[in-house]
Amino acid sequence: MASRSPLLLLPLLAAALLCLASTTAHAQTLVFAQIVFRHGDRSALLTVPAFGPEQNVWPDGLGQLTPLGMTQQWNVGKYFAQRYKGFINDTYHPMQMNVRSTDVDRTLMSAESQLVGWFQYPNSPFNLSWQPIPVHTIPQPLDTLLLPFNPGMCARYDELVKGHAALPARAAKEAELADPKACTDVGLPASCTNLQFVQALGVLSGIPGYSFDTLWELSDTLICRRDHDLLPTAPSLAWARSDAVYYQLLGLENFTMYESFTGIEERRLSGGPLVKQLIENMQQQSSPTTATAQKVQLYSAHDTTVAALLEALNTDHFRAGSPPYATAVQVELYKMGDGTFSVLVILKNESVTDPFNVGYNLTVSGCSSVMCSLDEFIQATAGVVPGNWVAECQVSSSGSGQKKLVPLWIGVSLVTVAIVGLVLWFKGRSARERRAKLINDAAGFDEDYE
Repeated sequence: MASRSPLLLLPLLAAALLCLASTTAHAQTLVFAQIVFRHGDRSALLTVPAFGPEQNVWPDGLGQLTPLGMTQQWNVGKYFAQRYKGFINDTYHPMQMNVRSTDVDRTLMSAESQLVGWFQYPNSPFNLSWQPIPVHTIPQPLDTLLLPFNPGMCARYDELVKGHAALPARAAKEAELADPKACTDVGLPASCTNLQFVQALGVLSGIPGYSFDTLWELSDTLICRRDHDLLPTAPSLAWARSDAVYYQLLGLENFTMYESFTGIEERRLSGGPLVKQLIENMQQQSSPTTATAQKVQLYSAHDTTVAALLEALNTDHFRAGSPPYATAVQVELYKMGDGTFSVLVILKNESVTDPFNVGYNLTVSGCSSVMCSLDEFIQATAGVVPGNWVAECQVSSSGSGQKKLVPLWIGVSLVTVAIVGLVLWFKGRSARERRAKLINDAAGFDEDYE
């Protein structure tokens, strides 16, 4: 049999080399994963005066993680253990993972519950499938990373949110006709407006000062009670059991929630600090001179934290409602075959109904595809990353349109800021806690809730 000429093999060799080069160029290796997630199922945050004492319904207190919420997070942890198997150790190693939580019981407990699912514990000193894993936190008044939008944290953001009440979009939503069934179920004519509907709910619920800006104070309790089949049964509270009322209220509450992040400045001051931190973490881990052994960063937070992040990234996510319990946003950093780095953002928002659902790959506005190069990601988010968040949070001078910078604020050191924050933490209440006390007092309850 005659041998083939070497020249005839050149095209085959060239094709093989091209195929190898293409495969190498498209190869990707996970380098770092950051996960921002909402806590699991919890009890109601506030007492609705018309419903009676909420502490009789929730034996562990208000705003606490329930056993269902613990299970939800445990399942999410098991999913992540499966997704990142081979990337991170099966057993906990402190150099590989860092966990940060807001200083709230339900988020701290959610982080701990999720970590039970993440790892195996063959050497547990307690003869249990568990071992202590550190969860780091700081007092709420100092948490400008995960709670920068809380009332009193950023004066300029508070000013912007307050101004939404005067915007055309709010006026249009208030004047919009509500669901006729929802109207009649709260004792109004079938042609009531959303504003009339909300005003009627304020009277029926007994919540003082109830308005479009405080819709969550009723919707939150209704959500929690519905989830646990604990709706009030009194005939006079039939409106609280109405599906039409519930879904009408929920739609309005979702509107006002995303209204809080509607503008570029709102996004910059609310979700911007977290986007900035995520980018700084990825820059560190993508540089051979600064990269550490850390592979995973967890942030245990709230629905508002997740919503603020998604809105700041301006992703093609689903704004039909607030992020459900245990929703997670994964920001994964990959090293590509050509040595560059790319970012993948995943929204896992079906953790409650399907814990092992892989979620949805999201496209960040300004990125050409879901797998966005790190440089492109940084450029795409530049508009929402604050340069000096403290300075940008200063309020505007009346009528001038210019930022009114308080020299003392700009000049103080971080140590002074920390001392002031800690004094506020131990001496006072947050705006939301004061509001909760007002509502509980109106209902005749004098117990403190944290």
